[in-house]
Amino acid sequence: MRRVVLVLLWWILVAGIILMVDPEIIKDIPVPGSYGLFFVSLGLATWFSAALVWGNYRRATLTTVVVVGFLILRLIKLGYWLNGVLLLGLAMVVDSVFTKRV
Repeated sequence: MRRVVLVLLWWILVAGIILMVDPEIIKDIPVPGSYGLFFVSLGLATWFSAALVWGNYRRATLTTVVVVGFLILRLIKLGYWLNGVLLLGLAMVVDSVFTKRV
């Protein structure tokens, strides 16, 4: 139950940033042009959500890296569908390498 509340709080924070904060205000926190505050809060919301869905912290981390990584690529105008497919494929390969096979 605590995890669900934590996930909801992080998504409320992300929604609040999207709806109520001017992008020019958070654009330069902490590095100029990075939107770091938004990506950190989105990353945490995605990680907690994926951990709740997958039930596995490694897969939650990979999901977060793919989602946030693709959005960062979109920010620097490199977020094409092929790059998204490549990120997804890389995450699947990393997951299969680190999955224990008995």
